[in-house]
Amino acid sequence: SSFCEFECLNELLITSAVAYASEHKIKKISLNFAAFRSIFEEAERISAGPVLRLKRNFLRYISKWVQVESLYRFNAKFQPEWNPRYLIYPGPTKLIEIGIAVGKAEGFI
Repeated sequence: SSFCEFECLNELLITSAVAYASEHKIKKISLNFAAFRSIFEEAERISAGPVLRLKRNFLRYISKWVQVESLYRFNAKFQPEWNPRYLIYPGPTKLIEIGIAVGKAEGFI
């Protein structure tokens, strides 16, 4: 299928980049941003509570339209060092404007 070909091509590109970095003594490379990784990771634990599992289930639901869970799972295959990223915004009145800008930048809008 075309999805498998796309995913396999991405895997080849990433493994080639890792090999190149290793050969050229490059210590770090960056994959891509996987939003809400901690929710997916922590919800798999036996001790995960119902609120955390509800968040995960909501993210799974929206993953039908936006790559959230699939991007996390794809990145996890490479066993990366996960580094948190944060969104800083001036106030709650700007959240809709920021959400639209992010949606446009990501190609969702």
